[in-house]
Amino acid sequence: MNIERVTTVVNIIDSMYDFNKQINPDIDESFLDNLIEQYINNPKFPLSEEEKKRVIAMAKYDCIAKHDDGKCLTDDYEHEEWYTKLLDEDNSYDEFFWNRYREYLKSNPKSGLTMPAINRLDFGTLRDLMNLLGNPRSENSFFRKGLIIGDVQSGKTSTYIGYICKAADAGYKVIVLLAGTTESLRWQTQKRVEEGFVGFDITANENGHSARVGVGLDGKPLQVTAMTSRDDDFVGNKNKIMTSLENNRVVLCIVKKNATVLDKLIDWLKTSNIDESIGKIPFPMLLIDDEADNASINTRKDADNPTKINDSIRKLLDLFVQRTYVGFTATPFANVFIDPDANDIFPENFIYVLPTPDAYIGASKIFYDDGQYHSALRYITDAGMVEKDGFPFYAKHKRDWKGAFPNSLTDAIYTFLLANAIRDLRGDNKEPRGMLIHMSRFIPVHKYIQEYVTQEFQKIYRKIQFDLPSDKNTRQIFEIKKLYQMWEENYSELEFTWDQVCDILLESIENIQILVINSDKDADKLDYDKNKDLRAIVIGGPAISRGITIEGLVVSYFFRNTATFDVLMQMGRWFGYRPNYEDIFRVWVGEKSVEWYVEIAQSVEILKRDLNSMIENHKSPREFGVRVKNDSEELKITASNKMRTAEMYIDNFSYFGSFFETHYLLSDYEKNQKNWSSVLDLIRANIGEQRKMPDQKEFVLRNVPKAEIIKLMSSLQIEPSNDYFNPKNYRDFLERSSISGLEKWNVVIANGQKTNPVIPNGKTEFGEDIYSVLRSSRIDGDDRIVVGNNGKLTVPSDGLLGLDESTVLREEMDAAKAKFKDEYLKKKKAEFTKDKDSDFPATVWYKYITNREPTLIVYYLKINAHKNCGNNDLKARSEAVFNEHELGWIGFAVGIPNCGSSSEEHIFYVSKDWKGNNIDEYDVEENYEE
Repeated sequence: MNIERVTTVVNIIDSMYDFNKQINPDIDESFLDNLIEQYINNPKFPLSEEEKKRVIAMAKYDCIAKHDDGKCLTDDYEHEEWYTKLLDEDNSYDEFFWNRYREYLKSNPKSGLTMPAINRLDFGTLRDLMNLLGNPRSENSFFRKGLIIGDVQSGKTSTYIGYICKAADAGYKVIVLLAGTTESLRWQTQKRVEEGFVGFDITANENGHSARVGVGLDGKPLQVTAMTSRDDDFVGNKNKIMTSLENNRVVLCIVKKNATVLDKLIDWLKTSNIDESIGKIPFPMLLIDDEADNASINTRKDADNPTKINDSIRKLLDLFVQRTYVGFTATPFANVFIDPDANDIFPENFIYVLPTPDAYIGASKIFYDDGQYHSALRYITDAGMVEKDGFPFYAKHKRDWKGAFPNSLTDAIYTFLLANAIRDLRGDNKEPRGMLIHMSRFIPVHKYIQEYVTQEFQKIYRKIQFDLPSDKNTRQIFEIKKLYQMWEENYSELEFTWDQVCDILLESIENIQILVINSDKDADKLDYDKNKDLRAIVIGGPAISRGITIEGLVVSYFFRNTATFDVLMQMGRWFGYRPNYEDIFRVWVGEKSVEWYVEIAQSVEILKRDLNSMIENHKSPREFGVRVKNDSEELKITASNKMRTAEMYIDNFSYFGSFFETHYLLSDYEKNQKNWSSVLDLIRANIGEQRKMPDQKEFVLRNVPKAEIIKLMSSLQIEPSNDYFNPKNYRDFLERSSISGLEKWNVVIANGQKTNPVIPNGKTEFGEDIYSVLRSSRIDGDDRIVVGNNGKLTVPSDGLLGLDESTVLREEMDAAKAKFKDEYLKKKKAEFTKDKDSDFPATVWYKYITNREPTLIVYYLKINAHKNCGNNDLKARSEAVFNEHELGWIGFAVGIPNCGSSSEEHIFYVSKDWKGNNIDEYDVEENYEE
């Protein structure tokens, strides 16, 4: 396979698709199919059948993956979009840095960014982020502080390099990049920023080698003075320190979060660049804080006596008249718990959540039972081996540990060897690939692991070299038999045969290196410049837990216990993108680790949902306040000294006396239809005598057995963002409950106006027409359908549906209203003045009445685009999708009477500003718009 020819054709298709997409946002996959067909059969690009298949897979991966807009919580939703104005109105404005970085991304396949992705970065994400910075072309002083939240291994580095380029073009004179706490991470960051922004490698020049790199290879004049190099952090004793900010070049410093280094930088800036008349530096400065939750936070109780690194960051910012601080992190727990009242780096001006593309493989896709890549998990079942000190290896092993390794480690190594062969068979011969082994934080143990892995590798290598050709079918040799077992368990269902893998295996593995990456001065480096197709088994601990990228990571062996959400997530270097090998990556973890990752993934989802709710309500970061769910007894959210201002909040959640609905609907039309089919199955099995309540337009099935509801809940597919309406949880709750009040259910089919379309199968099943319910809705940036403006599917009177007034007395209903009014007065310090039954929240008729039936309400919806659809792209998408599928959107609500006492307790930790800013359960929607 000629991978260069394949890449050329894919790039052309990507560019053509993206060009047409900008002209007509409604083009779909059929347009892409025609485009692919046109180019794979173009005689200018003669492709083999294998190459054609590769082009089709790569082009669809590039173009179809959704990249939604980012979301921003800001202190000013009407802020001036100074950067957009600059682009639109200043014809002389030159984006020198960005344009050459853009060309570098286009021409460099290693960037991992396709043309559609580059354009989205340019015209979407970076434009949004630039408008949030202080305007360096203004004459006003400013100090802006923000936080950008991405996903682990999701491409944050490419984003902030693009950000730096555009900031320099706009007029930022000083760029400081805080690149983690380890030299290995700073070295990697320095290298990537030199390639994408500086264009020059100082270290290479000093050693007499060609110094231009990356963007600098275009031959244009260099316009950046880099004060650090790959070999040297910022030091105070070199001639280049005499450089002044007064020249026309942008000054860049990439430094570790080290108080000594930061103090040297501060001293130089003070000595050489302070304007004595104002006591500050009169040049705009942008400080990018990578891994902003690590080391930057003040962990001391006394805000006026901060930690050294935090204090240095504050002093550095205070030197400038115009300055912007932007933190980047994938684990923002510590950042959002900063005390906003302290003189610190709380992101008071904006919190921006970077979009997560469809192609990104994150925790929910791997660790959730129904995750797309859950099958990639392998459990370390021999994790409980007890060593001489009485503890399992991973729990409390010592610095000089030299015990036995789990057998599963050998399984993982053998799987990595097979994965190399499969990638080569797929034409990825020139692509790097890696295996991660993370088992200890101790440097001596890393060396011991390296010795063991080397021994195992050499053993199987010799068997493959000398014995595999004759033994591949008989498999009499233990190692060959084990190799075949790993093939059967992992890859036998793929497109290649065992014989094909055996034929290429030796060639695929012969150059594998076994490296140790840690803080030791003699540690190895992952240098993909010197070895572009590096194949490596990488062993390490903390040094490979933050920021370090192992290219082509295909097998991970993770056997660590750690105490906090943020550290555990950062250790998951297997998250990210796996183009052309998303079906062969494997992750070995302990069962307890899987439980932890599920807990963390759920907590992050809740955090992002809360953030989205606050954005929709135009709250500021200060008003936002956060809550982070943590039901784990073993894990903390982050280090205790980073959570000094956090308070524990216990949410006693009970299904009894509750009424929950689906605030969000699935945008997947086919899944909606499957849900409706499941509802029809339930109706057919329980059609019964009573089909319509007297004096009501809704259709009600009475006395539906609990088992039928459990069956339905087992089949429903619901948008995961619905906080409490989780079919699996409902199913589990009903299965374990023996309360008689839950044995028989009402199922209500909501009926709309006769001017609305008739729902499919309605007349067939019920003997007369049932009409769809009309709701205005919109598609948001997460590709969810948000019902109404704020996710309200139901109206207050829906709590009365199914209520049989022959069994529930008028006196009980009046008593329920009186109890609600009393609680409302205590909560809101005001009277609830309405008195009609239909004006009361739906939950009233379940919370205060015990002898009514539990009720499931089904809404078959016709939806129109809501007037508040967000940006133009989302509005157009909403209208297009809703018009295409006039019917077919299914929503649900469930009400359970207060006939039991069991509850579920969830523990949240909340920030200082959370209380008082959270959504009020007593708010009643006054005007419901269909």
